[in-house]
Amino acid sequence: MRVSRMVRALKFQYITKSVNALIPLLVETWKLYGTDESSLLVVPVPLHIRRFRERGFNQSELLARGFADALHMVYTPPVLQRSQYTVPQASLAREERMVNIKKIFTATSEVKDQCILLIDDVFTTGATLQDAARALREQGAHDVKALTLAHG
Repeated sequence: MRVSRMVRALKFQYITKSVNALIPLLVETWKLYGTDESSLLVVPVPLHIRRFRERGFNQSELLARGFADALHMVYTPPVLQRSQYTVPQASLAREERMVNIKKIFTATSEVKDQCILLIDDVFTTGATLQDAARALREQGAHDVKALTLAHG
């Protein structure tokens, strides 16, 4: 099964068992293209609480937790929050996506002087990761890297 199909099954059909097949892909990608920094804090891109309640899980959180466990990295979900509910990015055009995601994330001061690895499922325009990184940097994160499973 293709990665994009597994991601869609995870996000929209709530088939969480596909995470077990996706985590090794993240790990192998990181081993090929990532750094060897063991001090990175692994942070999932959060869902708004309303979307979390609708879905029952955050796919990025499941991926980030499994990724961090596999590489013995520090997993830390509560440092980044999505403060506004937005329509799903997949339903929007590129320009609308950039506006839809503007300044919707906030971060805690716990990220000060930390190196962060953001984990998300899909990179499309980069708007989500850009805004999440902005929030982390505003709270003093030293460096922010990102790893996604697919490009949409």
